[in-house]
Amino acid sequence: MFSFRWDEVINIHSKYKHKDYLKYYLIKMHTNECIVLPEQYNFICKISLMMLLSAFNGLYHGHYDIFVLITIVQFTSILYWSKPQYNWKRNVDMIASNATVLYHCVRAYGSENGILFYTFTSLGAFCYCLSWKYLYQNKYWHSTYLHSGVHIFFNMAMNTLYIGHIVSICNNEIIIYFIDRIPLLYNNNYFGQCDVSYREPYLIDD
Repeated sequence: MFSFRWDEVINIHSKYKHKDYLKYYLIKMHTNECIVLPEQYNFICKISLMMLLSAFNGLYHGHYDIFVLITIVQFTSILYWSKPQYNWKRNVDMIASNATVLYHCVRAYGSENGILFYTFTSLGAFCYCLSWKYLYQNKYWHSTYLHSGVHIFFNMAMNTLYIGHIVSICNNEIIIYFIDRIPLLYNNNYFGQCDVSYREPYLIDD
Protein backbone atom coordinates (compact mmCIF):
# COMPACT_ATOMS: atom_id res chain seq x y z
CA MET A 1 0.00 0.00 0.00
CA PHE A 2 1.23 3.48 -0.83
CA SER A 3 2.29 5.51 2.20
CA PHE A 4 2.61 9.26 1.95
CA ARG A 5 5.60 10.91 3.61
CA TRP A 6 6.11 14.64 3.90
CA ASP A 7 9.89 14.26 3.81
CA GLU A 8 9.60 12.66 0.36
CA VAL A 9 7.72 15.69 -0.93
CA ILE A 10 10.28 18.06 0.57
CA ASN A 11 13.19 16.08 -0.90
CA ILE A 12 11.61 15.98 -4.34
CA HIS A 13 10.79 19.66 -4.27
CA SER A 14 14.31 20.57 -3.13
CA LYS A 15 15.59 19.17 -6.43
CA TYR A 16 13.08 21.21 -8.46
CA LYS A 17 12.77 24.48 -6.57
CA HIS A 18 11.72 26.35 -9.69
CA LYS A 19 8.74 24.04 -10.22
CA ASP A 20 6.14 25.29 -7.74
CA TYR A 21 3.53 23.13 -9.39
CA LEU A 22 5.31 19.91 -8.36
CA LYS A 23 5.18 20.79 -4.67
CA TYR A 24 1.62 22.04 -4.85
CA TYR A 25 0.36 19.02 -6.79
CA LEU A 26 2.00 16.42 -4.56
CA ILE A 27 0.76 18.00 -1.35
CA LYS A 28 -2.82 18.47 -2.53
CA MET A 29 -3.10 15.09 -4.23
CA HIS A 30 -1.66 12.89 -1.50
CA THR A 31 -3.33 14.67 1.41
CA ASN A 32 -6.68 14.65 -0.42
CA GLU A 33 -7.11 18.33 0.39
CA CYS A 34 -9.33 20.73 -1.49
CA ILE A 35 -7.50 23.00 -3.89
CA VAL A 36 -8.82 26.13 -2.16
CA LEU A 37 -10.73 26.95 1.04
CA PRO A 38 -14.50 26.33 1.35
CA GLU A 39 -15.46 30.02 1.16
CA GLN A 40 -13.42 30.32 -2.01
CA TYR A 41 -14.67 27.27 -3.90
CA ASN A 42 -18.25 28.08 -2.85
CA PHE A 43 -17.73 31.54 -4.38
CA ILE A 44 -16.56 30.03 -7.67
CA CYS A 45 -19.37 27.46 -7.62
CA LYS A 46 -21.94 30.27 -7.38
CA ILE A 47 -20.24 32.26 -10.15
CA SER A 48 -20.34 29.20 -12.41
CA LEU A 49 -24.16 29.20 -12.24
CA MET A 50 -24.20 32.04 -14.77
CA MET A 51 -23.64 29.38 -17.42
CA LEU A 52 -27.34 28.56 -17.04
CA LEU A 53 -28.11 31.98 -18.54
CA SER A 54 -25.81 31.24 -21.47
CA ALA A 55 -27.37 27.80 -21.93
CA PHE A 56 -30.90 29.16 -22.13
CA ASN A 57 -29.78 32.06 -24.30
CA GLY A 58 -28.33 29.53 -26.73
CA LEU A 59 -31.57 27.53 -26.56
CA TYR A 60 -33.63 30.69 -27.18
CA HIS A 61 -31.65 31.41 -30.36
CA GLY A 62 -32.07 27.84 -31.58
CA HIS A 63 -28.53 26.58 -30.95
CA TYR A 64 -29.51 23.20 -29.51
CA ASP A 65 -26.04 21.67 -29.81
CA ILE A 66 -24.60 24.54 -27.79
CA PHE A 67 -27.37 24.23 -25.19
CA VAL A 68 -26.52 20.56 -24.63
CA LEU A 69 -22.79 21.25 -24.29
CA ILE A 70 -23.18 24.11 -21.82
CA THR A 71 -25.67 22.11 -19.74
CA ILE A 72 -23.10 19.31 -19.46
CA VAL A 73 -20.39 21.78 -18.44
CA GLN A 74 -22.71 23.34 -15.86
CA PHE A 75 -23.27 19.92 -14.32
CA THR A 76 -19.57 18.98 -14.25
CA SER A 77 -18.65 22.42 -12.89
CA ILE A 78 -21.03 22.13 -9.95
CA LEU A 79 -19.91 18.55 -9.37
CA TYR A 80 -16.27 19.60 -9.20
CA TRP A 81 -16.47 22.97 -7.44
CA SER A 82 -18.73 21.62 -4.70
CA LYS A 83 -15.49 20.12 -3.34
CA PRO A 84 -12.52 20.66 -5.68
CA GLN A 85 -9.89 17.95 -5.34
CA TYR A 86 -7.40 16.25 -7.63
CA ASN A 87 -9.63 13.36 -8.66
CA TRP A 88 -11.84 12.13 -11.52
CA LYS A 89 -14.31 15.01 -11.06
CA ARG A 90 -11.59 17.49 -11.94
CA ASN A 91 -10.59 15.51 -15.02
CA VAL A 92 -14.20 15.25 -16.24
CA ASP A 93 -14.79 18.97 -15.70
CA MET A 94 -11.61 19.95 -17.54
CA ILE A 95 -12.40 17.68 -20.49
CA ALA A 96 -15.96 18.99 -20.76
CA SER A 97 -14.90 22.63 -20.37
CA ASN A 98 -12.03 22.47 -22.86
CA ALA A 99 -14.17 20.62 -25.41
CA THR A 100 -16.91 23.24 -25.09
CA VAL A 101 -14.46 26.13 -25.49
CA LEU A 102 -12.91 24.47 -28.53
CA TYR A 103 -16.32 23.83 -30.10
CA HIS A 104 -17.32 27.46 -29.59
CA CYS A 105 -14.04 28.64 -31.12
CA VAL A 106 -14.80 26.58 -34.21
CA ARG A 107 -18.42 27.76 -34.45
CA ALA A 108 -17.36 31.39 -33.97
CA TYR A 109 -15.13 31.33 -37.04
CA GLY A 110 -16.68 33.50 -39.73
CA SER A 111 -19.66 34.41 -37.52
CA GLU A 112 -20.99 37.92 -37.10
CA ASN A 113 -19.57 38.51 -33.60
CA GLY A 114 -16.61 36.17 -33.93
CA ILE A 115 -13.98 38.84 -33.21
CA LEU A 116 -15.70 39.88 -29.98
CA PHE A 117 -16.01 36.24 -29.01
CA TYR A 118 -12.29 35.59 -29.49
CA THR A 119 -11.45 38.80 -27.60
CA PHE A 120 -13.46 37.85 -24.51
CA THR A 121 -12.22 34.25 -24.69
CA SER A 122 -8.61 35.46 -24.80
CA LEU A 123 -9.21 37.61 -21.72
CA GLY A 124 -10.65 34.56 -19.98
CA ALA A 125 -7.60 32.48 -20.92
CA PHE A 126 -5.34 35.22 -19.55
CA CYS A 127 -7.24 35.17 -16.25
CA TYR A 128 -6.94 31.39 -16.15
CA CYS A 129 -3.15 31.46 -16.46
CA LEU A 130 -2.81 34.15 -13.80
CA SER A 131 -5.12 32.27 -11.44
CA TRP A 132 -2.74 29.29 -11.44
CA LYS A 133 0.24 31.55 -10.83
CA TYR A 134 -1.35 32.99 -7.69
CA LEU A 135 -2.59 29.58 -6.60
CA TYR A 136 0.98 28.24 -6.51
CA GLN A 137 1.94 31.28 -4.43
CA ASN A 138 -0.84 30.45 -1.93
CA LYS A 139 -2.65 33.69 -2.76
CA TYR A 140 -5.98 31.93 -2.80
CA TRP A 141 -8.33 34.91 -3.02
CA HIS A 142 -6.35 36.40 -5.90
CA SER A 143 -6.63 33.05 -7.66
CA THR A 144 -10.32 32.78 -6.82
CA TYR A 145 -11.20 36.18 -8.29
CA LEU A 146 -9.16 35.51 -11.40
CA HIS A 147 -10.77 32.11 -11.94
CA SER A 148 -14.14 33.77 -11.53
CA GLY A 149 -13.01 36.10 -14.30
CA VAL A 150 -12.60 33.04 -16.52
CA HIS A 151 -16.29 32.21 -16.07
CA ILE A 152 -17.37 35.84 -16.52
CA PHE A 153 -15.38 36.48 -19.69
CA PHE A 154 -16.29 33.21 -21.35
CA ASN A 155 -19.97 33.71 -20.60
CA MET A 156 -19.68 37.19 -22.09
CA ALA A 157 -18.02 35.62 -25.12
CA MET A 158 -20.76 33.01 -25.54
CA ASN A 159 -23.65 35.44 -25.19
CA THR A 160 -22.01 37.91 -27.55
CA LEU A 161 -21.73 35.11 -30.09
CA TYR A 162 -25.36 34.01 -29.68
CA ILE A 163 -26.94 37.41 -30.27
CA GLY A 164 -25.32 37.64 -33.70
CA HIS A 165 -25.48 35.38 -36.71
CA ILE A 166 -23.56 32.11 -36.28
CA VAL A 167 -22.44 30.31 -39.40
CA SER A 168 -24.18 26.94 -39.61
CA ILE A 169 -22.19 23.76 -39.12
CA CYS A 170 -22.65 22.87 -42.80
CA ASN A 171 -21.08 26.18 -43.85
CA ASN A 172 -18.39 26.56 -41.23
CA GLU A 173 -15.09 26.83 -43.12
CA ILE A 174 -13.11 24.95 -40.47
CA ILE A 175 -15.54 22.01 -40.48
CA ILE A 176 -15.72 22.02 -44.28
CA TYR A 177 -11.92 21.90 -44.40
CA PHE A 178 -11.88 18.62 -42.48
CA ILE A 179 -14.90 17.17 -44.27
CA ASP A 180 -13.18 17.74 -47.62
CA ARG A 181 -10.15 15.79 -46.38
CA ILE A 182 -11.95 12.86 -44.78
CA PRO A 183 -13.69 10.85 -47.54
CA LEU A 184 -15.69 8.82 -45.03
CA LEU A 185 -17.39 11.95 -43.69
CA TYR A 186 -17.85 13.43 -47.14
CA ASN A 187 -19.38 10.34 -48.73
CA ASN A 188 -21.66 9.32 -45.88
CA ASN A 189 -22.54 12.88 -44.93
CA TYR A 190 -22.55 12.41 -41.14
CA PHE A 191 -23.50 16.06 -40.65
CA GLY A 192 -26.99 15.53 -42.06
CA GLN A 193 -28.00 16.62 -45.53
CA CYS A 194 -25.24 19.21 -45.78
CA ASP A 195 -24.29 20.59 -49.15
CA VAL A 196 -20.60 21.15 -48.48
CA SER A 197 -20.22 22.98 -51.78
CA TYR A 198 -22.60 25.68 -50.56
CA ARG A 199 -21.36 28.89 -48.96
CA GLU A 200 -23.50 31.46 -47.25
CA PRO A 201 -23.77 34.57 -49.46
CA TYR A 202 -21.83 36.94 -47.21
CA LEU A 203 -18.91 34.49 -47.03
CA ILE A 204 -18.38 34.49 -50.81
CA ASP A 205 -15.70 36.84 -52.02
CA ASP A 206 -16.84 39.29 -54.67
